Amino acid sequence: MLAKAGATAMSGGGGQFIAATIPDLLRAEVGESEKAIAKLFAQARQHSPSLIFLDEIETLFGTKDSDHSVQTKMVSQLLLELDDLEHSADPDAFVFVLAATNAPDRIDEALLRPGRLDTKAYVGPPAMEERLQILDIYSRPMKRAADLDLASLSARTNGKIYIYILSFFNLNFFFLLLGQDSLAPTSTLYASALR
Repeated sequence: MLAKAGATAMSGGGGQFIAATIPDLLRAEVGESEKAIAKLFAQARQHSPSLIFLDEIETLFGTKDSDHSVQTKMVSQLLLELDDLEHSADPDAFVFVLAATNAPDRIDEALLRPGRLDTKAYVGPPAMEERLQILDIYSRPMKRAADLDLASLSARTNGKIYIYILSFFNLNFFFLLLGQDSLAPTSTLYASALR
C-alpha cells in the first residue's frame, strides 16, 4: 500500500515509479543479474525524479554470508548503485529507493548503513476499522450474501496483513471462474477459510 501511494505521488508529480520484481532482476546467465540492477538504476536516473520499489528485498539481497555467489554479486551491485546515488555528480538526479520485506533480519546489514537504505518504517497489520474498510471495499463489486457480516470477519482477521485479507476475495473469484456464479461471499465461507 505504501508503494502504491508512492507510485501515485510520483506519477502525479511528473516522476516515474519503477517496481522491480524478482524475474526482472534474477537472471540465469552469469553477470546478467548485476547488469539488470545497473540498467534499473540507469533508467531511474534517466527519468528523474523516480522511485524504485524493491519488494521482498531479502529474497534477492539477503546476507552476503550465504554460499550463493549470485546473491553476493547482486548485493555488491546494489551497494555500488546506492553509493553512486549518494555521491552523484548530477544534482538534478533524484532517485529514491523504497524496499519492503517481511524478514528484516535476512537483509544484508551493509544495505542498511547510512546513505543507503537507512530509514526504516514499520507498517504493521491493519487495525480493526482498517480491516473493515478493506473488506468493504473489496466486497462491493461482488454479489454479497445476506448473512455477510463484515464486522465479524474484521474481528476474526486480527493480526492479518492486507494481502491475507484480500486472499478471501481471490478465493471467491476463483469459484466464480469455475462457473459457480451463485456463490456469494458469506460469513460461513470466510469463517471456514480463517481456520
